Amino acid sequence: MIKISFKFLIALFFISSYLNADEFKAKVKIKPQYPKSAYAKRISGYAVVDFLINEKGRTERQSISSAKCFNLIDKNGNYFWYNFENSEIKPAYDCKYFDFKALKASKQLIYENYIGKPIEHSYRYSFRHWSLIKVDSVIDLDSGDFVLE
Repeated sequence: MIKISFKFLIALFFISSYLNADEFKAKVKIKPQYPKSAYAKRISGYAVVDFLINEKGRTERQSISSAKCFNLIDKNGNYFWYNFENSEIKPAYDCKYFDFKALKASKQLIYENYIGKPIEHSYRYSFRHWSLIKVDSVIDLDSGDFVLE
């Protein structure tokens, strides 16, 4: 017979109440397919999927909280859209290119749920096209110039 002390059970309860979904790692991750429409247009981007991790570790109630398209990234990791026709730089824009593939991949995630109750969580899927422009400077959107820091 195994004896478990009352203090141990209380400590275990308090520890589990402080855990959040950021401390959970997915046991199973499926890399999403790159959308053909975005690939053909040389668009990179990301989609953030919010979902609930159920008691069994499966995801439920998936929804897209944000998604951006870009083709340029500066040294600080800021995303931009560079228009080649008129040499104009703008901030990354909201788009829907990656929503479907990110939602599909999020439905296949499996987590280890130690708490035993549903947990809210989000996961960011990145889609990087081979033609993504990376610059070793910072971009000033007001002037449209590359600024070395």
